[in-house]
Amino acid sequence: YEYSGGAVVSQRNYRVDNPAAGSATTTFTPKGYTWDGGAGTTDWNNPVNWVGDSDYPKGPGDVATFAGYADYSVFALKEPIVVGKIDCTAKLYADFGVAGETLTFENPAGEAEFNWLPANGTDPRRVRVLADLVLKSDLKVHVFYDRHDGGLLGNIGGPGQLRLQVEYEGGSERWSLGAAGGASNTYAGGTIVMA
Repeated sequence: YEYSGGAVVSQRNYRVDNPAAGSATTTFTPKGYTWDGGAGTTDWNNPVNWVGDSDYPKGPGDVATFAGYADYSVFALKEPIVVGKIDCTAKLYADFGVAGETLTFENPAGEAEFNWLPANGTDPRRVRVLADLVLKSDLKVHVFYDRHDGGLLGNIGGPGQLRLQVEYEGGSERWSLGAAGGASNTYAGGTIVMA
């Protein structure tokens, strides 16, 4: 994406090999989506939950933005989901996926991102990713929260690197990586903790 004044001024198409179709390829045009919960559920794959009601983030480079949602939301993936970036500015409790679901971060244009940065910066809650993660691209995780344990709690695999920037407002918090204390993580790129 190339942005000007907050608007997308150009997009690039990316070819992604599709082994299931033999030598054929699939072309994705990364898109931006904003959650509005219009379906009255927390199902990620229901297009009515996203502004425009016609599609949902599911391709390499796609950007999913969560500016508002009900407290204690569990965003059920219901199918393997691929995104390039998740931005969350609401300060409420949230879980992304549940055990057994898969969330893949892939950004053909560079680093993928997961940002949980409450807009007003006061009394942020906690965010957890319970789905298994696949890092097809390097993933930068930047979170800010207070008083509640969070983390990437599913299995983490793939060739990418994990870059963590975790900020706390106060209290005794813990940010965890991977199921079973990280013993089942297989991602190849390693972990970098940033100040």
